[in-house]
Order: sequence, then structure tokens, then C-alpha cells
Amino acid sequence: NGIIHAAKTALDEYISTLNAEFNRPYVHGIQDNFAAVIKGKKTIDSVQSSVNDELARMKIEVNDLAAIIRKNLKVLNDQAAEYKSLFNDIEYVIQKDPEDFANLVFSRIEAHMIEREAQEKAKQAEAEKAAETVKEPLAEATNTQSPQTEAPPAFSDDQLISFYMDSLRLAIDNSPSVSDKKLEKLVIRIQKKLLKAVDELEEKSAAQDKAA
Repeated sequence: NGIIHAAKTALDEYISTLNAEFNRPYVHGIQDNFAAVIKGKKTIDSVQSSVNDELARMKIEVNDLAAIIRKNLKVLNDQAAEYKSLFNDIEYVIQKDPEDFANLVFSRIEAHMIEREAQEKAKQAEAEKAAETVKEPLAEATNTQSPQTEAPPAFSDDQLISFYMDSLRLAIDNSPSVSDKKLEKLVIRIQKKLLKAVDELEEKSAAQDKAA
């Protein structure tokens, strides 16, 4: 009848106001008892009075549920702000008793941390295995390499000087000709100076050998 319809509408509007506070339909599953409370009532006034009493009772019940939801949301935001993806069923579990909800939050986070730690250990073990796979052929290649040849014996100072002087003479003798006359004269002058320096070095080296 019209009295019950009006009461249901009033209750729905009240619930909608609370859900607007939460930005989600957390308040749901409320069952009214309007039809039962008007049974046996003979007058409109008695029917209206019974419906009003039931509506008031339902609002109290809804307020109690909203209070529970607020407590649970505080636990969720304080303890699981970074783990809300673990609560895709939040619209259903948010109505749990606060103690039960807190235990649910902690158990899901703990299970998530254990799983993540196991995944990290598995990744680390895989990386270590890959590193060992790379090390083994390198070690094998190192062990199978031919032994390094011994370094050639070092030359004496006299031998080095003689080698460099012979190399310098050879370079001068094999130097390419220059077409430009002026440049050719300059090159010849430089070559003579170098040859003279070589001769001086040889004389000095011979003198040192005699002194020794």
C-alpha cells in the first residue's frame, strides 16, 4: 500500500545518503519488515504508526552498520593503503565485525608479503643460476687456453741503441724523393743532421765500451 511504499522510499533515500558519504554502495542487504508489522492492524493510524516505528528501527540498524563500515575503512586506510588491490571484494567484507575485518586485513597483507618474498627469492635464484651458466664456459675457456709464451729476453742498452740507429739509417736511405727542389734541399739537410747524430751516438757508445 501507499504507506509501506512511502516508508521504503524513505529508507532507500536514507541509505543512499550514507553511501554518498562512502562514495561506494557499502550499505546494502538491508531487509525491512514493513509487511509483517502491519499484520492485524485494523486502522490506517495503527498501520501508519507501526510502519513509522519499523522505519525508525531500520534507520538505527543502518546507522549501526554505517558506524562499523567507518571503523573498517579507517583500518583499511591506516594499515593497507598500499595494498587495496588485495581487497577487490571490499563491498562485501567491509560490513564484517571490526575485529574480524582487522584480522582479515592483516592476514591478506601477510600472505601477500610471503608470496612476494618467495617470488623475489625465486628471481634471485634464477639470476644466480644464469650467472653460473655464464661463468662455467668462461672458466673452461680460461683453463683450456694455451699457456702463454715466455716474454723474450730484454735487450741491453747498447743493443737497443744499435737497433734504433740502424732503423734510423734505413728510414733515411729509403725515404721517398721530393719533387719540390726547395723542399728536397730541406729534407737532405735534415737527413744529414740525423746521420751526423747517429754517427756521434755510435762514437759515444764505442767510447763507453772501451772505458768499460
